[in-house]
Amino acid sequence: MQAVDWLKAQFCEARTVVPGAVTMETRQAHPMFESGKGGIYFTGPYNMARFDKNLGKDKYEVVPAPPGPDGKQAALAEGENVYLMAGSRNEAGQLEFAEFAISAKGQEIGMAGDTEGNIVRLPVNTTVKLGEVRTDARWQVFDEVYRNAGRYAPTVPDWTPFRQSTSEALNGIVANCQSDTKAELDKLAATFTEELRRQGSRRDDGRAARGHHPDAACPVTAARAEAAQARGGVAVPGARAGAVHGVQVHPDGARHPNELPRRPPLPG
Repeated sequence: MQAVDWLKAQFCEARTVVPGAVTMETRQAHPMFESGKGGIYFTGPYNMARFDKNLGKDKYEVVPAPPGPDGKQAALAEGENVYLMAGSRNEAGQLEFAEFAISAKGQEIGMAGDTEGNIVRLPVNTTVKLGEVRTDARWQVFDEVYRNAGRYAPTVPDWTPFRQSTSEALNGIVANCQSDTKAELDKLAATFTEELRRQGSRRDDGRAARGHHPDAACPVTAARAEAAQARGGVAVPGARAGAVHGVQVHPDGARHPNELPRRPPLPG
């Protein structure tokens, strides 16, 4: 609640936020930063090429976000997944591809050398040294934040409702300076609880439902998990979407992303 109150104060008291930021889309936000109307922009390395062109590389700098009220730094460390298709006639081939994607060579190919990178922006394979692939030192800032302060989104069957309800709640709080932060966050917590029950991730007694532990969005067959581990990876359940059975494959020794801020999901 302290963090949300601080954010609200930036809108209502300090007035350090660009007017209209609550409903502003990304394409509308870029020009605000590039024109100097916004002095700080929370974004990722994927926008550096644009800003280098529109602003000039020497006109801005990349810095990590400051720690929160508890003195700790944290950042949403999302990544991309490799999906194994249920019922595939070439399951072994799928696993081989997933393993190649997290290999040093696969990660370097995905980074597209010293360019923006179309697939892998930050390497998940710890044997890949970012500085040896990307010569732009600004990438190192993102890499350090990702590995040292990264927190992956909680694994649930469908993450979209949680994002949407959080967005609506936070936007509502900062848009109304008379809003009751605690009351609104309590409502959001109740919404989360109901959504977890709806998705089968939480029972009425508050305990995790069988097969939907907070650290496992959907079950993975033992055979598939054992096959992945035998080839040097650990299969971790991902989201289920129709006939697609998502499996996040991590390098040797990696645990579930919720427990592993230093080694995000593949490919980074």
